[in-house]
Amino acid sequence: MVFGERSGWRERHLPGGLETWQGKLKPWLKQLDPAKLENRLDKLEDRFDPLQEHIRATWPDLKRVHSSWFLNVIQDEKIEHVDGEPYYLYIAPTESQEAIEATVRNIRDRLVHGIQKGNYPIKKDAEGKVVRIRDESELPEIKVRTLNKKMIDGKEYLIPWEKDGKYEHGLLYLPYSYIVPGERFNEMYGWDSAFTIRGLRRDDEFDRAKPILENLLYQIEHYGTVLNGNRTYFLNDEGPPRSQPPLITDSIQSIYNHYDDISGVILKGEDRHSGGRLKFLERAIKTVEKYHGFWMTGAHYDEGTGLSIYNTVRTKPSDEVAFSEKAHHEEDHYQVAARQLGDAYKRIVKTLHHKGIHKGIHKGLSELTPEDTKDLPYQDRKDLYYAEQYLEFEDPEKKKLKENEHGKPMLSETFYQGDWAMRESGIDPSRRFGFFNTDIINHIPYCLNSLRYKMEKEIAGLCGTLAEDQYTDWERKKAKWEKVAPEVTRLYETLAEGNTLNSLNDWQRKRDNWNAIAEEMSALYDRIREHPAFSHPAPWQHERDQWDVAVKEVSGLYELLAKGNNPNSLNDWSRKKANWEIACTGMNKLVELYQSSMATPAKERWEGKQKEWTEKAKATKAAMDEFLWDNGIEDEKQVREPCFRDRNINERLRKKYHVPLFRDYNYASIFFTMFAKVADDWQAAHIMRNVYPKLISRYGLRTSTRHTGSQWDGDFTWAPFQVIAMAGCENYGYFREAAQIGGGFISTVIRNFQKTGKIFEKYIHGSSETERHVDKGYSVNDKGFAWTNSGSLEIIHSLRRLLLYRIPEQAKQQEAMAR
Repeated sequence: MVFGERSGWRERHLPGGLETWQGKLKPWLKQLDPAKLENRLDKLEDRFDPLQEHIRATWPDLKRVHSSWFLNVIQDEKIEHVDGEPYYLYIAPTESQEAIEATVRNIRDRLVHGIQKGNYPIKKDAEGKVVRIRDESELPEIKVRTLNKKMIDGKEYLIPWEKDGKYEHGLLYLPYSYIVPGERFNEMYGWDSAFTIRGLRRDDEFDRAKPILENLLYQIEHYGTVLNGNRTYFLNDEGPPRSQPPLITDSIQSIYNHYDDISGVILKGEDRHSGGRLKFLERAIKTVEKYHGFWMTGAHYDEGTGLSIYNTVRTKPSDEVAFSEKAHHEEDHYQVAARQLGDAYKRIVKTLHHKGIHKGIHKGLSELTPEDTKDLPYQDRKDLYYAEQYLEFEDPEKKKLKENEHGKPMLSETFYQGDWAMRESGIDPSRRFGFFNTDIINHIPYCLNSLRYKMEKEIAGLCGTLAEDQYTDWERKKAKWEKVAPEVTRLYETLAEGNTLNSLNDWQRKRDNWNAIAEEMSALYDRIREHPAFSHPAPWQHERDQWDVAVKEVSGLYELLAKGNNPNSLNDWSRKKANWEIACTGMNKLVELYQSSMATPAKERWEGKQKEWTEKAKATKAAMDEFLWDNGIEDEKQVREPCFRDRNINERLRKKYHVPLFRDYNYASIFFTMFAKVADDWQAAHIMRNVYPKLISRYGLRTSTRHTGSQWDGDFTWAPFQVIAMAGCENYGYFREAAQIGGGFISTVIRNFQKTGKIFEKYIHGSSETERHVDKGYSVNDKGFAWTNSGSLEIIHSLRRLLLYRIPEQAKQQEAMAR
């Protein structure tokens, strides 16, 4: 049996998921003694508490609200700003410029008033020091602008204003508060925010989490996608804007489940009862369906496999990169890439000439054939593969490099395409997708498609939830109406007959019940007009008018009774009783019609959508199994371990330079397949056997096994990967491994926190250092840091669950199996 066959590794249910029975079960069970685990957790709690207190105290510092526009947020160190020019706040064409300008004026007026009263607002200066604004002249000038529209291939995209051939970049308006990643950032980022929400909900911080989610939904509706960040340089004048890994749907389910825990201040007038929850869920589903389409069209969709890809039609440098990402020796990111790839190309050409390859005749890259390259060393083949795509040449044969005015090699449009896509992946940069990660545009990534599968499954779940809860809510209203309506009728009958009402009756409760159901039933007249067959108001206007009169009369009666007053016996109760009976008849007709024409069809429609999204998820899973599962077999030989791997779809260049079909790169993102539950049990077992041991250590999970100088590689350790991997392991019953990941990483965070009093963007595996030389990526390890904060809260929550419940319960089951 070859190693990749499905019948292998069914023993994942055995202790720890990795060890076999013989000789290892009893010692492991001994380690898992519940009393010992609980004692261990008590010791951990002593270390957790200071960290959690610090995290909770940090959220206000990372929160940005509209008044923050004047306190650093509008300014952006990642883009050049001309002294004396205003800062720009851009809004979507769907917003009112007049209203936003009024908001900006009001905020400035309040700040100026505070300064005049001696309440000096604080901000950070260019060096990151906290300073007070003591004069209104220190407040930045903010100008509101509406984004321009640009039509490309029949689709409308939004772009900032342009001056002298350059875009005047600015901040993109968001309606709600948000959490920024760290000290050097002032904008809201896509996948950072998704992880931030996960941590906030673990700490019951739903008042902080919901506005962030609402901003994500707002971006999809008004800017076309969940943006990389809310700055205009993440928009694109050649096509769709830059997004980030899709992680929004589980946040929707979480906020929906805890909707009643959100304060009225945050809901801003929304109905806090079931109607508000259901409207939120229906709106969110429709919005994320649109977002799913972003990953299923254009450059983001590969028709050959039916899978999604990080890609773009953009062929220009990213405006923020050249200015902000100065690396070492005063070169920017692009200059470093051009120099390194140009040097590699020149070295290979020199070597080929020296060895007399190609009979002494230098061929251009476009002229090379698979026969020419088959005997070259692997790295030379890969460098030529990159050079042909990512360097600019003077001639179509691609013999002579094109150089700039300084005599330096120039990058091609394809490089900038790959650079934009690499940044969309969030892995910026790594060597996972080759040179500067730009070859991502030639690879179908298993991580993105795992998240696509997860999104489809979760949208299906949301549709099912809405179908059930919407109908249940209707049944509740209907039952309540059927109970209250006869009570009102009996009340009018008693009064019309001149009888005295029981003064001991619970009139306040009945008044409240009546007011609630009257409001809900009144809304039916508005809802029925949403149905195409009843959209014209005329057939229902008379009944609505009668209902409104009757409701007013009944409400007045209940209010009188609730205050302890007796109704005036001279009142015209017979007439009011008649009004009520007419209104009641109309409402009963409406209830029957609503049931048949809207409530039941809506349930069936959402159930149908649930099945539709379930089928989409199945198709994604099937495509991943077909195109992204590498069984490791070549020429009927097992040459590498089976695993999900990124698939190269550039068939021409892949064959020309003999580049493997699958990118064999041990990387922490493999756990996205388990996090999304797209892996079968036997596939997860291979991941745990073949990849997990290479990445795990006592300090948590390494990013990769390669040391490339990139911040998303080697020993750099990131909180999101720990959270994803822990959840993935727990999904498949690898509880001990999940605890090992979380326990190792949280110990690293705590150790560095005890040393520095700070929480960082990333950590250096097995080291108490917080800074290390980075060739590619941010040269500064930012403090703050939102997703490490949230990841720590998530990990602590998971460790408690694992150590107190999951592992002991699993140990008992395994002990029973051993007997």
